[in-house]
Amino acid sequence: PDPNTCIYELYTGSAEHVFARTRGGIFRSTDDGLTWHRIEAQTLPGAARETFVAHPTGHVAALARIGAPAADTIYTSADNGHTWKAVGLPEEYAHLEELTISAYGTLLAKGRSRLENGRSANDVLRSTDGGKSWTLLWSENREVDVYVVGPDLYVNVHRGAFRHSRNDGITWEEI
Repeated sequence: PDPNTCIYELYTGSAEHVFARTRGGIFRSTDDGLTWHRIEAQTLPGAARETFVAHPTGHVAALARIGAPAADTIYTSADNGHTWKAVGLPEEYAHLEELTISAYGTLLAKGRSRLENGRSANDVLRSTDGGKSWTLLWSENREVDVYVVGPDLYVNVHRGAFRHSRNDGITWEEI
């Protein structure tokens, strides 16, 4: 990126791959940050500036908002962002806010679903197959945050429980 570009976040992929999420898009470096190249819109459609995650295996994912009104789409790549593929989302999730990847490569998405009364719930979804299928971990009426710390996963339910998983989100305990 331009030296004056605001970098929101940096991510490490496999080997020397480093990614920067900026206002101008996603940039990739293959020489430990000495030079940078923008991941072009042809390879990563949409405004993929919302959330971007990278894993040392070379798997990366981006959350993009496309069209008007904006529709959320997750794009995944198994080759450090050289090629991308759109993956499906459960239809009831109109708005995803965050995407996280665990130490094991599991994708976790934080989103909102519509309830029958017109209100929305804060949901945490889990995908172990690169976003092809999703499992609802739980739904809360309060804001939630998802954190990855080493191999462990944590979910903070605002003004409520703090949950911890030691096995990639298969089981959880309140702490």
